[in-house]
Amino acid sequence: MAIRGVGGGGPGNRTLVEYAAETLRESILAGDLAAGERILLDGIAQELGISPIPLREALRMLASEGLVVPLAHRGYTVAPLTVADLEETYRLRLLLEPLAVQLAVPRLAEVDVAHLTAELDLLGKAFDDGNWPNHRTHHRNWHFGIYAPCESAWLMRFIDMLWLNSERYQRLTTRIGGELRQRMKEHRRIMEAVKAGDGDRAAALMHEHLTAAEESLREFLADNEHMLAAGPPAARADQA
Repeated sequence: MAIRGVGGGGPGNRTLVEYAAETLRESILAGDLAAGERILLDGIAQELGISPIPLREALRMLASEGLVVPLAHRGYTVAPLTVADLEETYRLRLLLEPLAVQLAVPRLAEVDVAHLTAELDLLGKAFDDGNWPNHRTHHRNWHFGIYAPCESAWLMRFIDMLWLNSERYQRLTTRIGGELRQRMKEHRRIMEAVKAGDGDRAAALMHEHLTAAEESLREFLADNEHMLAAGPPAARADQA
């Protein structure tokens, strides 16, 4: 199995556990390790150039994130991708992310709004250029830049876990034209409410934004569940 390297292909300043977790996480999100695939510890440890001990610890971390599933005395498999899991993920995102927006927007300083505006511009450029790695980075930076001032460590922790799981679904879709153009329009409407300091309206618009993304992803997943074992198509994009 092919494992996607992260951060130059070696541990660098990271611990071996961090290196293994980040590398496996990226491989799962990118579809190099497909949903339901058995994770062969010895083979992956050899490919990463580490012993199985830090790899097992890394897999325990990924299990806590919901990306892998432990098997009784038999290692791990990549967590399946299902309509039910997608719906549960977004059900919680729809509760927590608008709440974070509502709490955070009144706390945003002028410099925060300027930073969010710059991130949204970079997100739009990445979309126009078809640069999906940059799109993913600025998309996350923009959303979490809004949420962070909510001043709730627990809320941010839960949102981060749900966001990570939803990324697996977002990367499955190849509908990157009109779908994402519509998502960009929604981002700009949310940004207008953020600039106006209207936390309630921004939260309502975020709820609509996530609902639209879920509906699109659910439709795609329902139409393509038979293809999931083969991994995602080559072209990938984030939706929300």
